[in-house]
Amino acid sequence: MTPAGVDLGGWIATQRWFAAKSRRIVATHVEDRIQLAGATIHLVRVELDDDTIHTYAVPLRDDPPLTDAFDDPPFCRALLDLIATAGRAGHERGAIVGRPSVAFPPTLPADVAVRRVTGEQSNTSVTFGNALIVKHIRRIVAGVNPELEVSRYLTEQAAFPHIPRLAGTLEYLVPDGTPAAFAVAHELVADSRDGWRWLLERL
Repeated sequence: MTPAGVDLGGWIATQRWFAAKSRRIVATHVEDRIQLAGATIHLVRVELDDDTIHTYAVPLRDDPPLTDAFDDPPFCRALLDLIATAGRAGHERGAIVGRPSVAFPPTLPADVAVRRVTGEQSNTSVTFGNALIVKHIRRIVAGVNPELEVSRYLTEQAAFPHIPRLAGTLEYLVPDGTPAAFAVAHELVADSRDGWRWLLERL
């Protein structure tokens, strides 16, 4: 549940992943809540001062103070477990559904080290040891996600060897069954670097 007395719109506006920083939030509405591992994933409808509407995934720890659940390793492991087991969480309106790929590692330890990646803007990535990186998509958009579909094709059909293979996905299913990408897991490439930072260093 959303903590009592919390200005959720004000909190969202200060987050690096909030995409509309040039706009003012005029209203928020929690459209769905999915409980998982001591946290609640809030699907928040955000209305802006130009009449546009965005939906964000906002996982928060259930205990005060207000804390992003992606900072909590057990929560991140629980999401990864949904991918590994093709699991499902949620029942209030929609659900989050895991779908492993052929490249999901079969021997990932249950206590694998979890680290939230810093410096990102629009999404939140978490690494699991040296095996996986999972990008959690903050702005939820129903329909086909190009990154997910291309990665799935190159991994499962083309068996293309020159990319990090898709390990699995999480999708949020709205009540009518329409999917929206929630997370995309890939193999973690050793000694890889952030492409944006690499470019900035060379400008």
